Amino acid sequence: MSAKGHYDVKRQSRGAEPSAKPRSWRGGLVLTGLAVICVVAAIVAVFIWLQMTRVKTLSARVRASVIALSPVVDARLRQLDVSTGDAVVEGQVLGRLDGTELRAALEAVQATATLREIATAAAHAHYKLTAAQLNVDVVAAQAGVDVVAAHVEYAKASIAARQARLTDEIRAAEARYNVAAAELRQLKKGPSPQAIAVRQARLEAAQAQEALCQLEVEQSEKLVTSGIDSEHLLKVRGTRLITQQKVVREAELNLEALRAGPTANEIDAAEQALVNLEAQHALAQTGRVDVDSLRAELAIRQAELAAANSRLSQAKAQSYRMTIAQQKINAAEAELKKAQADVTRAEAVLGSLEFISPIAGIVTRTYNDVGEVCRKGEPSILVADDSRGRWIEGFIRDSDAMNVQVGQSVRVRVPAGTGDYFDAEVEAVGMHTSSLDGEGAGTAAYLQGERVWIKIRTAQPLPEEAVTGTTANATIRIR
Repeated sequence: MSAKGHYDVKRQSRGAEPSAKPRSWRGGLVLTGLAVICVVAAIVAVFIWLQMTRVKTLSARVRASVIALSPVVDARLRQLDVSTGDAVVEGQVLGRLDGTELRAALEAVQATATLREIATAAAHAHYKLTAAQLNVDVVAAQAGVDVVAAHVEYAKASIAARQARLTDEIRAAEARYNVAAAELRQLKKGPSPQAIAVRQARLEAAQAQEALCQLEVEQSEKLVTSGIDSEHLLKVRGTRLITQQKVVREAELNLEALRAGPTANEIDAAEQALVNLEAQHALAQTGRVDVDSLRAELAIRQAELAAANSRLSQAKAQSYRMTIAQQKINAAEAELKKAQADVTRAEAVLGSLEFISPIAGIVTRTYNDVGEVCRKGEPSILVADDSRGRWIEGFIRDSDAMNVQVGQSVRVRVPAGTGDYFDAEVEAVGMHTSSLDGEGAGTAAYLQGERVWIKIRTAQPLPEEAVTGTTANATIRIR
């Protein structure tokens, strides 16, 4: 081999070395890239897995059952028996308010209530007196109406009775006068053949009846002799015969008197009787004056009745006094109830001057010092309920709420970001989103997304330093 060839071979070998070196570098880059991709894929897979199996709270804080003790009235704090952090039991007195002004107010409203009671009793007494007076007036007026009405009815009845009697009296007087006049005319004319015939017929009938009675007596005498009839029956028939004989004699005398005609004395007596009957008829005619007098009396009685009814109406119209008296009672009773309510309220306020713990727990804060004024409705002492412990409350996205259920395990970090981890579980999940609590009225709330409330209970008690309101992070294991 020549030197040139040797040189070429050498150059070629030198030229081959640089070409092999870049290929190994590219391979390293490829491997590095694949490793990075694998790592990123693993991270993404882990992130996706965590997103699918874990839910994190958007915000969370430590909560406890804290009761705020507030006064019912504005009063100065006279005594404070506890400090922040003290343990208290149920029913323990934590502090007292000054009740000097309240006692004075109670005495004032009690005095007012007493005056209202007196006023109410007076109103009731006035009502009863008014009712009694009105009742007496109405009863008296009604009695007057009844009496006058009775007089009116009596006057009407008297008029009706007098008119009825007057008509009957006039008719009777006229009838008696007409009969007497007819008898006088007949008496002056003398007996008519018809009257004589009638009297003759009556006499003959009486005589026939006498003959019959005579025959019965004769037959009875024979039967008594034979022992068939009794003596008593014979006496009865004999008495009947005697009576009938007298009737026959009377008929004979009447017939003889009728045939003889009227005497002068009889005619004078008949004329005098006619004059008397005429006077009676005239007197009956004057009875109309009595009716007019009774009618005048009726008019007077009716006027009296109208006056009595007017008095009765006036008495009844006084009923407005009862309405006024009842209104006075209602007003007095309303004032009394108000005064009694004020007394009850003042007594209740005076009896609530002590701050009494309703639970066993820890005093978490006192807002006032002795001598300061405690304002009505504003918290003065806060007491945390030990029996219920502390828990975590927070919010999660509404999209995650469908996967969160009660009983799922939770990993809690208190305080958030720097504290310790605690095992816990989901105790409650809200049944609505935050917009229903009034937080979704603005556009900003919608941009932040809906949130759902969640409550978490730790497996072990939280440390004392994790006071109420401490921030927390919670991760919920949903799968």
